Amino acid sequence: MEKDVKKHFKLLLMNWHNHSNNRQMPWKGEKNPYKIWLSEIILQQTRVEQGWSYYEKFIHHFPTIQDLANAKDENVFKLWEGLGYYNRCKNLLFTAREITEKNKGKFPDTYETLIELKGVGPYTAAAIASFAFNLPHAVVDGNVFRVLARVFGITTPSDSTIGKQVFTNLANEVIDTKNAGLFNQAIMDFGATVCKPFIPLCSSCALEKICSAKSEGKVNQLPVKEKVLQKKNRFFSYFLFEYQGKILVNKRDGKDIWQSLYEFYLLESDELIQWDKNTISAWIQQQFADLQFDIAHVSATQSQQLTHQKIRGQFVKINLEYKLKSKDTILSTTYGQIPVYFPIDTSKLGKYTFTEIIMQCKKGDKIEFSLSIDTLVKMGVLQLNEVFKAKDVIVGKAEIINVFTDVAKVDEDYKAETEIEKKKEVAAIKAYLAKNKITAIESPEGVFVAIKTPGDAANKIDSSKIASVMYKGYTFKGEVFDTNMKPEGKPYDVKVGAGAVIPGWEIGLQYFGKGGKGSIYIPAMLAYGSQANGVIKPFENLAFDIEIEDVTKR
Repeated sequence: MEKDVKKHFKLLLMNWHNHSNNRQMPWKGEKNPYKIWLSEIILQQTRVEQGWSYYEKFIHHFPTIQDLANAKDENVFKLWEGLGYYNRCKNLLFTAREITEKNKGKFPDTYETLIELKGVGPYTAAAIASFAFNLPHAVVDGNVFRVLARVFGITTPSDSTIGKQVFTNLANEVIDTKNAGLFNQAIMDFGATVCKPFIPLCSSCALEKICSAKSEGKVNQLPVKEKVLQKKNRFFSYFLFEYQGKILVNKRDGKDIWQSLYEFYLLESDELIQWDKNTISAWIQQQFADLQFDIAHVSATQSQQLTHQKIRGQFVKINLEYKLKSKDTILSTTYGQIPVYFPIDTSKLGKYTFTEIIMQCKKGDKIEFSLSIDTLVKMGVLQLNEVFKAKDVIVGKAEIINVFTDVAKVDEDYKAETEIEKKKEVAAIKAYLAKNKITAIESPEGVFVAIKTPGDAANKIDSSKIASVMYKGYTFKGEVFDTNMKPEGKPYDVKVGAGAVIPGWEIGLQYFGKGGKGSIYIPAMLAYGSQANGVIKPFENLAFDIEIEDVTKR
């Protein structure tokens, strides 16, 4: 009777595979052992839906095992990024190079030689042996455990030592030895699409008549597992320290998860920390006594479920700035924005100048400096005011990104940096408009204009006109920094084209005529750029609500 079940199992399964199996995968039917091995390594601990695109990317970049072997580690790891279990990628590179060096790129062609490869276990060795070389070695994975347990009514725990042997022996007994690759593909596909872990398709199952679990009402009880997976909770707080467009990263060591990969500055705790700006400031000041910083963003708590552990954590973005030592007053910054291009004039070298400092540096150097307000006043560089007070000190940090000897190269570099910054600012404005469902016109320069009332088309604002404007200026956070729209406010006269207002104003006003109303959204580079101005931070995009009271000729 048992022999009959095994015989019928093979026949019914292969019949289903030949006539009803529509599961599509890019590696299905593949005979190239390199491609089969690559797909199997990618699919370890990974769902087919997730691994599919990675397989295609790897084949595109590394069509042969020699291409993979000759690739730089960082390029391979970059492609692997997001798949997790990075030891797989290490083993992938090691094995590719070993086969290329020792076997001249020829893949081993027996189960015994395949299983000796690093990162290749019994399942993967059987898969390559059967799919590439049609050798009669059964694959035994979670899908196979489930199909065999249900059809044959096996109650031995599938994760026990004895259980693994029982299932492996049975799989090798029922395998179609003449079509081993097709059989292995069939049983795995059947487990994935019909005999599923939850809500299996029993009513349309090709094996229903011989299925022990179906006849005994034990479908949801099989397979049996001996061990209950204990999952560990871990709590990560990542700090993104940004300085002049660069972010501090650290290489993970030890034998922990994500070994040898790079990450942001990490604080791991025994419990979840509810970070806010006060607790962040206290922690940073405790860890880094003299660090000058600005807290840019605190993320919501994120979760990442791994097989044996669950990671929960937050991301905190810190901008490193130079400020007055006595208080957190940001004077100017270019961090994450356009660098400062500092001309060196050797004919005007003097003591206590920034040029003197720069002349001691080379490309890649990082410097920290302190500027005494009293000294700067004596030199005539500054005057004491509500910002610059006696006995105060300006502290700052800088990095020499590049050194130019050709003025034309400076211009090229500046244009490139400017274009990058412009795209970033425009993208931020578009995101803001989309979030707030605001419809606006984009000017060629990147200013966005939302028109409520266009005004008199015959009396439109241009460079020959004076526009009398009522306005309210505010940040994208809603902080109002300037307005004349109070009851006692008076219109502000703008001579368009005279350079008396920020460029974004002059561009935006020209979309209106007398009586026009609307809003102008200005990228930072067409506003105040790197300079802070009251509540306006360096490189901050701005918005203005405007009403055009009058338009007259100059």
